[in-house]
Amino acid sequence: LLAEVAAYYKKQGKTLYDGLQTIFETYGYYAEKTISVTMSGQEGSAKISALMEKFREEAPTEFAGAKVIQTEDFKELTRTDREGNVEKLTTPPSDVLKYTLEENGWIAIRPSGTEPKIKFYIGVKGNSSEDAAEKVAAYEAIIKKMTEE
Repeated sequence: LLAEVAAYYKKQGKTLYDGLQTIFETYGYYAEKTISVTMSGQEGSAKISALMEKFREEAPTEFAGAKVIQTEDFKELTRTDREGNVEKLTTPPSDVLKYTLEENGWIAIRPSGTEPKIKFYIGVKGNSSEDAAEKVAAYEAIIKKMTEE
């Protein structure tokens, strides 16, 4: 498949890299990152549970200046928009929270099922690869601060 794409761009006098840049310019630059925070022992397990409960009960309204526009709680099977309208989810229940942010960003949080960790997943869309990387770094800094409190 990649060879076909390369041949397509070659016919246009472009390289595969040129084609990729055109795609980025058209659709944006996306970046994702997973952050795992280890919290060992009974104290760690209690802290993970407390963090999940805090995120669930005191849902953030913004991360690094990006407003939360929707919260999905896959344990409670609810989707709540910023006006407070609640919709029922039809997925199987799971201890996962997902915050959809302005500018096509999102952050998901869940405890690991196999290790003493809480995991954060970050997804962003930027105007450039540098912009996307800066957004990831900003969210990562906020998450680090939240887990150290």
